[in-house]
Amino acid sequence: MGDVDNDGDIDLMIGRTGLTANQVHLNDGCDSCVVTINRTWTAVDCLANSSECLQQITVEDTTAPVVTCPANITISCGPSASPSGTSTATATDNCHGASAVSLSDSVASGSCPMESVISRTWSSTDDCGNVGTCVQTITVTDNIAPVISCPANVTVECDASTAAAGTGTGTATDNCTDTPVMTSSDSIASGSCADAPIITRTWTATDACGNSSNCTQTITVVDSTAPVITCP
Repeated sequence: MGDVDNDGDIDLMIGRTGLTANQVHLNDGCDSCVVTINRTWTAVDCLANSSECLQQITVEDTTAPVVTCPANITISCGPSASPSGTSTATATDNCHGASAVSLSDSVASGSCPMESVISRTWSSTDDCGNVGTCVQTITVTDNIAPVISCPANVTVECDASTAAAGTGTGTATDNCTDTPVMTSSDSIASGSCADAPIITRTWTATDACGNSSNCTQTITVVDSTAPVITCP
C-alpha cells in the first residue's frame, strides 16, 4: 500500500518497512533538451534502521518535428512556383510545440527547355536541434501554344513583290517563351488569269517546347494595269 505525501514523496509500506522516494530535477525547465532526475529511494524499518539508493533518470528530446508537405502539384510554366501558389508545409513537435518551416529547392530539367521538376524540401528544426523534413514535387509543364496574329489580307499588283516585307509578317506571344519562332508557307491557287494567282500564306508560331499555332493570310494578286503600247 502506498501514499503520496504533500511534499511529492512516494511512500510505500512493504511489510513493516517504509519505502520513500525523493527526487530532484537537476536541470529541469520548459526548454531543456536534457532533464536529469536524481531519485533517492530510502527504506526505513520499524526500528528506524534505514538504507538508501540513488536512481538517475535522464529525459532527452531526440525526436524530430513531424513535417507535413503540401500535395505534389503540376503547374504551367507561366505562374509562379512560390509557396503562395503551391502551398506551405506545416510542422508539429512532441516537446516544443509547432516549429517554423523553411524550404530549399532542387531543380531538374524537364523534357524541354521551359519545363522542369522542382523537388522542394521542407524542414523544421526544434529547440534541441532535431530536424524533420519532407519533400514536395512541383512539376512545371509547357503545353500551351503561342497566341498568333496574322497580318491583314492584302491585294497587290502582279508586278509587286509578295514577300512578307511588303505584305506583312505574323506576330505571336507565348506564356513561357519570350519570342516564339515564326515561319510561313504558301499555297498558290489560280486566279482570274495566269498572272493573277491567289496566295494562301500560313503563318506558324512555335515555342521552345514545340507547341505551335497558326493562322492564314490571303494575298490576292491582280493584273489591273493595261500594257504600255508604243506605236511605230
